Amino acid sequence: MKNSEYECAHCNGIFEKEWSDEEAMQESEVIHGSRLPNEDLAIVCDDCFKEMDLHYNFDKMIHSNKIPAKILDKMEEEEKSNG
Repeated sequence: MKNSEYECAHCNGIFEKEWSDEEAMQESEVIHGSRLPNEDLAIVCDDCFKEMDLHYNFDKMIHSNKIPAKILDKMEEEEKSNG
């Protein structure tokens, strides 16, 4: 693997770095609110990050009972059609 590439810790794909390591650390600080030790961080590709973020935010909405009614209705419809 080249220095300009990274391996996604989730899907194991190899990708070209779009940011410097310093820029990635700055993004991590913005997202997590504080700097984590490097050994506690994993690099993931954009697609995996978006998927993880979607699941995180959805779980957060479920636990806070803040899921919009139209989403709940769609989930119920899909459940009925699959069940």
